[in-house]
This record gives sequence, C-alpha cells and structure tokens, in this order.
Amino acid sequence: MEPTLKQGDVVLANRAKAHVPDDGLYVLIMDGTMLVKRLRKRPGRKVQVISDNGAYGSFDLDLADPPEDMTIIGRVVWFGREI
Repeated sequence: MEPTLKQGDVVLANRAKAHVPDDGLYVLIMDGTMLVKRLRKRPGRKVQVISDNGAYGSFDLDLADPPEDMTIIGRVVWFGREI
C-alpha cells in the first residue's frame, strides 16, 4: 500500500466495521495472507479492491457472493510508523 502505508507500519482496525459501510482502507485476509487494501463501494453490493501501489492492479469483489478464501477483518482507523 505504499506510499500510504510502508513496510513495518502498525495499523489499528475497527472490527465492527467489517461490513464495508464506507470507502476506506480495510484489513483483509485473502488466500491466507493479511493485507491492507483500499475498498471503494460499487452498485449492487460490489466493491473495488485497490492497492495504492501502482505495481498492483485493482479488481472487483461481489460481497453478495464473496470468495471462500477472503474475509474482511475491519476498517483501518489509525496507523503509526517508527521514525
């Protein structure tokens, strides 16, 4: 998620916001890997999954029929980094 987040940053996620009510940064588990991605709501219970790092493309996700290997953990509400 560079440049927004950098390797080693600490994030705090609100697990009560795991249902994607708003656009924002979310912690996801996909294929057994924990990730932070930007989610943008789309019509019809769909979201666009976006990486701020241009090396990774975006894709759409249907929340009405989510993949079995994907879980939304919660919305990122804070992050910090060592200086």
